[in-house]
Amino acid sequence: MNDFVQRGKEIIGEAIALDRAKKYEQALEKYALGVKHFLTGLKYIKGERTKETTRGYAKQYLERAEQIKKLLKQQEQHSSNAQTSQSSPQKENVKTNIVNSSKTTKSSTPPKVKKPSPRKHLYSKPVLPNSAKKRTIDQASQQKSEQQELEASIKNSIVREKPNISWDEIVGMDGPKTIVNEAIILPKRFPQLFTEERKPIRTILLYGPPGTGKSMFVKCAASNIDATFFSVSSSDIVSKFMGESEKLVKTLFEEAKKSQPAVVFIDEIDAVGSSRDGFSGSSSSSSESMNRLKTELLLKMQEILDMDNHSDGVVVIAATNRPFDLDPALRRRFQKRIYIPLPAENERKSLFRINLEGVESDVTLQDLEQFAKATSNYSGSDISVVVRDALMKPLREAMKSEYFRWTKEGTIEPCSATDVGAKKMNLLDIQETEKLRIAKVTAQDVFDSIASIKPSTNPNELSHFVKFTQDYGESDFDLSNDTDNSATPSAATPSSSSLMDRTSTKRRKQDDDDDIE
Repeated sequence: MNDFVQRGKEIIGEAIALDRAKKYEQALEKYALGVKHFLTGLKYIKGERTKETTRGYAKQYLERAEQIKKLLKQQEQHSSNAQTSQSSPQKENVKTNIVNSSKTTKSSTPPKVKKPSPRKHLYSKPVLPNSAKKRTIDQASQQKSEQQELEASIKNSIVREKPNISWDEIVGMDGPKTIVNEAIILPKRFPQLFTEERKPIRTILLYGPPGTGKSMFVKCAASNIDATFFSVSSSDIVSKFMGESEKLVKTLFEEAKKSQPAVVFIDEIDAVGSSRDGFSGSSSSSSESMNRLKTELLLKMQEILDMDNHSDGVVVIAATNRPFDLDPALRRRFQKRIYIPLPAENERKSLFRINLEGVESDVTLQDLEQFAKATSNYSGSDISVVVRDALMKPLREAMKSEYFRWTKEGTIEPCSATDVGAKKMNLLDIQETEKLRIAKVTAQDVFDSIASIKPSTNPNELSHFVKFTQDYGESDFDLSNDTDNSATPSAATPSSSSLMDRTSTKRRKQDDDDDIE
């Protein structure tokens, strides 16, 4: 994180404090300065995900600044209207006093003044001035409008057009597939089997190194289950204004309950669910507003766990690359915590085969095996990048070529200067209407791409995932071999997650009270 973004966060923190104290003019200046630091810091951020998050924060706080501007303008209008309404009665009072004074000179007896009854004033209903009535109506309409905006933003997270991806296209992940079937498909298909004792899984955490297909797996699940699918990220939940994040979480789960059977997918949950007291890898304790957000999330997830509807209900699936940063109370809310490791050698072979399908190449099965052996510690995303780079190599060669020729099939292809029919030209001289033909992708192209593109995951980082899985999670793979990426399926040992599922509901509810406190 660069200095501009860090300083921007500090300034925004000051702005929020002023906002809470209703010192709106000072808060507006701080918001504007903080956003300016965010925008400057964007120029020096390299990671796309960090850029997107920072850009989202800048947009959110800029919107809050605009809201404060409108609020200050409304207050100014109300005060000017109030001054106008107060000035006219004063003029009438002056005129009345003048008339009364003239009458007083004619009569020496002062007029009797009727004293107001204290009891009447004590129990009479106060009459609001017109400006106060209007302000009350405006506040009510504003609250209704804000609630409608919250509901609209949550409804926008519903996946309307589900991706056309089948389970067969997801390499490996047999464990998560089974869990999704147990949690969603089987309870709906065979509701009579799920009684008070046999409850379906309601909360699932998928964790592992980046690029292992956690989000893609959930998208695939959305296309294979008959349920309303809500897909949100941390930036969708974290709001620009104090108290609104909790409302967003509440609205999200309320809409999910209305639409059940429903699946709520929260991507990068570590951004909103990090440890509240600064341990488990966090560098500092969370802010007060984030703590309130976590508390609301804990309460809503507990409501999901306590639901009596066994056949439909709501299932929460979350994904993270940093499970060790999660708050312990939030971690415990996930009944299943499943490790998604880097693909094993046979899975990498399948990934290369799938990525090269439909591509004109001379790659053989033996080549696929060699690719898999050469890509230890590569994620599924890394392999996709390798194949895309290999596909570009024939086109790069065509761009370097200075001679082209026409073939019998009516296509044009790059060639050497000595070939029959060779014509000196470059790639950009070819017309759009002419069909360009380039060389096939070769196995050597893929090997060259593997040599130039390094894996995105450091082998030393995998030890953190292995440790977390041994302590809190579960896996279908032999964890002792995970660091060298030669993991093979083995019989899963009972994990802390499976033992937790066997505890009584009464004990679980007692623990919940401790967690929220």
